Amino acid sequence: MPLLERDCRRDEVEEHKKNLPLSGEPEDYIEAYLMEIEELKRRGKLDRYLSEFGLRLNIEDLFFAGNETTSNTVRWCVLFLICHPELQEKLQAEVDNVVGSDRMPSLNDRNRMQYTQAFTMEALRLSHLTPLGFPHAATEDVEIAGFRFPKETMFLANVRRCHMNPKFWPDPEKFEPERFLNPDGSVKTKVPSFIPFSFGKRQCMGESLALMELFLFMAIFMQKFTFRTTTGLPHPKAEGVESITWKPPKPFQFLVEERKH
Repeated sequence: MPLLERDCRRDEVEEHKKNLPLSGEPEDYIEAYLMEIEELKRRGKLDRYLSEFGLRLNIEDLFFAGNETTSNTVRWCVLFLICHPELQEKLQAEVDNVVGSDRMPSLNDRNRMQYTQAFTMEALRLSHLTPLGFPHAATEDVEIAGFRFPKETMFLANVRRCHMNPKFWPDPEKFEPERFLNPDGSVKTKVPSFIPFSFGKRQCMGESLALMELFLFMAIFMQKFTFRTTTGLPHPKAEGVESITWKPPKPFQFLVEERKH
């Protein structure tokens, strides 16, 4: 970890400590964490897992996870836009109808932009950014479906297999946002085998934030720009490259044209 990043993280925690309220609702994650430490100290029940060092590590994890996954998902969305210009036109029509061109899209528009939501959900399904999720360990001996697993057994969620299962997704290789829309056009809230943020008690805590960010990215992109392949080059293929997360192929070229309203 570069020295500058460590110092910034420490400075942020120290600044919160100087202005930490004694009661009331915390305004952010750091404040909530520090308030919990102080409350446990007061009651003489401070947990060894709660510490300022642990807080700084959590901040690092949150920023790393958020930056890597969100930036790569946006790359996938751009790639799918280029590969499917007819869907891009639908997205642009939706933002024109709901938002127009006189203001920026906001989260208040989200519930009226169902196709944009469905597009981002399909991008999350087909990109399967973390194909095997992240490993988790059993905290005690456990039996599942007749199989016994000792404490500290590592488990992985096969996200890619779930997202490509033809039992739940007919023609799973096809990019089709309509999978996530009900007949009346509303967004499906519960879809079998859709687990881009894993599942269970330890699923990604950034799910709601990530979905909000992706919606705003897509809505603003579609309001302002059109993405096209460069002249003379074929459409890039939506095939991934294995890394920390599953990335789009590199490099792929495209043009960004400003929309004229």
